[in-house]
Amino acid sequence: MPHRRAHFLAFVAVFSASGLGTSIAPAADKRSLACIRAAEDGQAARDERRLLRARDLFTQCSSRDCPSLVRHDCAGWLDEVAGAIPSIVLVARDASGRDRTDAHVTIDGVVQQPTLGGDAIELDPGLHLVRVEIDGSEPVDQQIVLSTGEKNRVVNVASTLAPPAKSAASSPSIAIEAQPEQGTSVPIESTFGTRRVPFATYLLGGVGVAALGVFGYFGIRGMSDADHLRQTCAPDCPHSDVDAVHTKLVAADVALGVGVVSLAAASVLVVRALAAHGQPASRWPPPSALGVAGSCGAVVVRF
Repeated sequence: MPHRRAHFLAFVAVFSASGLGTSIAPAADKRSLACIRAAEDGQAARDERRLLRARDLFTQCSSRDCPSLVRHDCAGWLDEVAGAIPSIVLVARDASGRDRTDAHVTIDGVVQQPTLGGDAIELDPGLHLVRVEIDGSEPVDQQIVLSTGEKNRVVNVASTLAPPAKSAASSPSIAIEAQPEQGTSVPIESTFGTRRVPFATYLLGGVGVAALGVFGYFGIRGMSDADHLRQTCAPDCPHSDVDAVHTKLVAADVALGVGVVSLAAASVLVVRALAAHGQPASRWPPPSALGVAGSCGAVVVRF
């Protein structure tokens, strides 16, 4: 590039020193300098791989108004750059596989084609971001890397053009929930499946079941230890052994109370939830909860 610029500077000096008439010299000098500047800028753009810009500049300096020496060089560079400019051909198809010509195409944020008609799109070499938008489909972004001289590369975006996702509000089947006829009962399973029962119901039910498990463990252990003390040392058993048995039985009583209260509270929440949604509550509370509530009591052991 430096030797080309020196060449043009020498040409300017010779041209300025030529015997042109004073009436046409200023206009000629101005036009010639514009041609020389276009040639120099075109070489710089070509070296930076901005080939589209270089082609425009070489086209300017190869016009008939430019000096023959500049015009000759620019014409040769123009042919080289034109052959090096890569191009792509975009093909867009919808989800059913049909060709779509009504796609809106932007490349690197710049609108390229209002419609797709199979025409080649010329680009500079390097990385580009292609966006294709079709009514009724999600926009598609695709990165491509073009090499110098790559012509008419087919970029197919058919595989990624899909219909836009439907929102819940646009789907009546999601928003509408079937209601049971009057006088018909709703199974407990379906009531849980529709998430009408508050989350606290499950939490209280889990606490109740766990508490009943604790009650069973300490109750059985306490009764077993109490029987052992009766058979071995009653009524003069060590206080530490008696206190240990008493602690287990108290823990069993507390666990029983917690379990019964938790299950009863869960039952109340379920009944209220069903009543709020217009569902019969005849099956609540479940028989198991009633059985547990009916058996509530303290475990008393005497030594």
